Amino acid sequence: MFQEQLQQILDDIINRSGTEVSAAIYYRGKCAAAAAAGGGDVRAKATDRFNIGSISKIYCAAAVMKLVEEKRITLDTKICQVLPQFQMADRRYRDITFRMCLNHSSGLPGTGMRLAFQAEFLYDEFKEAFFDYLSRGKLKADPGSFSVYCNDGFDLAAFAIEEITGRSYSSYLRRAILEPLGAGSTGCGIEVLPGKLVRQNGCPLEYLACLGSGGIVTNLTDCAKFGAMFAVESSSQMTCPQGKSRTGNTQSLYYGLGWDTVSLSTEHYDFGPGTLGKSGGTSQFASYLLVSPRYELSIGISATKDTGIVPLEVASEIGAAFLKSEGADIVKPQMPSEHVRPRAMDGLYFGNRGLYRVCSREMDFAVDEFTPDGWKKFAETGEDFSFQEREGAVDLMMRWQGADLVLAQKFESKETLPVRKKTAWEQRIGKSYLIYNGHPDDLDIGDMVNGITIYRPETAESEFEKNIILFCAKEEGGFRMMPAMPAGDFETDYVLDGEGGSGCRDTFTPFVEIESGIEILYDCGVRYIDTDSLPKLASQTVTSREPQKNPAFRTDAGYRITACKPQHVKILLFDEDLYPYYDERRDCVFPMTKKGYIVFLAKEPFSAEVSYEQNEIGEEDEYRSN
Repeated sequence: MFQEQLQQILDDIINRSGTEVSAAIYYRGKCAAAAAAGGGDVRAKATDRFNIGSISKIYCAAAVMKLVEEKRITLDTKICQVLPQFQMADRRYRDITFRMCLNHSSGLPGTGMRLAFQAEFLYDEFKEAFFDYLSRGKLKADPGSFSVYCNDGFDLAAFAIEEITGRSYSSYLRRAILEPLGAGSTGCGIEVLPGKLVRQNGCPLEYLACLGSGGIVTNLTDCAKFGAMFAVESSSQMTCPQGKSRTGNTQSLYYGLGWDTVSLSTEHYDFGPGTLGKSGGTSQFASYLLVSPRYELSIGISATKDTGIVPLEVASEIGAAFLKSEGADIVKPQMPSEHVRPRAMDGLYFGNRGLYRVCSREMDFAVDEFTPDGWKKFAETGEDFSFQEREGAVDLMMRWQGADLVLAQKFESKETLPVRKKTAWEQRIGKSYLIYNGHPDDLDIGDMVNGITIYRPETAESEFEKNIILFCAKEEGGFRMMPAMPAGDFETDYVLDGEGGSGCRDTFTPFVEIESGIEILYDCGVRYIDTDSLPKLASQTVTSREPQKNPAFRTDAGYRITACKPQHVKILLFDEDLYPYYDERRDCVFPMTKKGYIVFLAKEPFSAEVSYEQNEIGEEDEYRSN
C-alpha cells in the first residue's frame, strides 16, 4: 500500500516546518492514497479542508462547460449579453466572450485588489467592489489577441453563471458538478461542510470572495477526485490548447480552459503527453493539481505556506514514487548539458512587478533590480535568463519551475513615437499615497495593499522610457513596481504587453481624482490619499461620517496611543515608507509610534477618543492596548 509512503512524505515536510499539509492520489478512477500531516493541537486528517486558490479556475471552467452542454450558452457567447451590470468605459469590453475569460485572453486588467481576501465572508461587498473596479478600468489589449494570466475573467464568468441560472454560484456548482461527482467536502465561502477548515498558525480564517478565480475550499481527496474527471485521453475543450499568442509564447499557447498548462513538462519526470497542471496560491496556502491522462493519475496537494514547499515539485515526486510502486518508471534520464550563455541585450526592462537592468560582463551578464533604496543585485549571473525578440520589444525571460516566464520587457523602436508633453504627473514624482477606502475585514490590507509611492525610472535612456512612471505598491516584506504612461494630468495608459503567466499580468492604469481639494489615487479598485494632506495626530476625537473612508494621520516617533473605539474599528500603523509595523487584527501589543502614519479602518461611521502622548524616559517601549 502506498498509503504509508505518502504519510511518511508528508510527515517529513511537517517535521521540517509548517502548520499542515495534505495530499491525495486518484488512480484509474479510484482513490489510491490520501493523507495529511501537522495540524497542531488537533492532529491533521485527510478530511481537513484547504483553500486551494486558483485551482478553483478549473471548477469555474467546468461549470461554464456544463452550461454549454445544457445549450444555455456557447463558449463564444459575449459576457455582456448575459451580464448587464458588467460595463466599462473602454467599449471593447463588449467583445469579451466566455472562452476569452477562461483562456486568459480577455484583455481585462488582471486582479481587483479590494475585498477579495476576507476575515469574514462579504460576498455582496466584493461583488459591488468588483464591478466598480472594472467600470473604472481600461482593457490592456483587444479581447482575444493574446493570453496573459488573469483572475478577473473567472470572477466575471462566475457572476455570469449566477445571472444565467438564477442560483448562487456555489449552488449551481454543487448541483451541476459536485453532487454528481460525490465531492461532499468541496464548496465556497461559508458553506457548512464536513471537515476541519485549515488555517496557518497565527493567522485568522481566510475567506475568498473571488469564487470563480480562487474561492474553492475542499479536502484533497475530493480535489484529486475532481481532477480524475480529466485523467482520460480526450479532445475535451477544457484540456486542449486554448491560449492565444502573437509571439509563439508556449506558456500562452498551452493554456487550457482554467488549466495553467495542458502540456506539463517537469525537469525530472515524464508523465506523458497532455499532462495537465494547475497551481493555486492564497495568502496562507500553496496548492497544485497534476493530472496525467497517460497513467489515469490525478494528484492533489495543498499546504500552508509556512511549510515552504513548492507544490508542483512535491506532487511530481509523489506521482513518480506512486507509479514506481505500480511498476512504471517515469524518471527522465539526466543528460549532461553545458549552459549556453545567451547574447546579452543590455538595457532597462520593465515588468509587472519591477524594473530591471541587464549589464554585460566579460563572460556573462548580471541582472539588477530597481528598489525604493536604489539599484540592487537581482541575479549575479545570466544562467536562468534568456531573451526573446519580438516586434517592438525584447522580453527578458526567466526560468522558473521548468518554464520560461516573461519577467520584463525592453522597448524597441519607440523613439519614433511623439514625446509626451510634461504633465501634472511630473509634480507627483516622489509623492506617497496611503490606503483610504479600506475595510477592516479585508485581509489584503496590511499585506499587499498599504500605500503607493511614485518614482521615475533611473538611468532611462530613450525619451519614451523617460516618460514612464513607476507606481511602487508597498507590500509586507517587499514592494511591486508597476509602470504606466501619463495620459494628461490625471490619467495613465498601459505600457506593457508581455504574454504568459507574468508578462503584463495584474497591471492597471492608475488615475487621480480630486476630493475636497485633495488628490486621491485610484489603482486596482483601491483608493489612496495623498499623505501630504494628512494632519498630525493629537489627543482628539476621531470621527468618520462615511463608511470605509478611513481617517488617517501623520505620527511622530516615540508616542503612546490609546483609543476608546467601537469593536469594528481596526487600527494600522505604517512607517514613513508606508510599510505596516502594527496591525490590530493580528498584533495584541501597541508599539511606540514611529515617524509615519496611523489609519483607522471601519465598515461604518464611528467616533473614537484617542490619547496621543509622548513617551517618557524609562517607560516601556511597548504596552498592551485597552
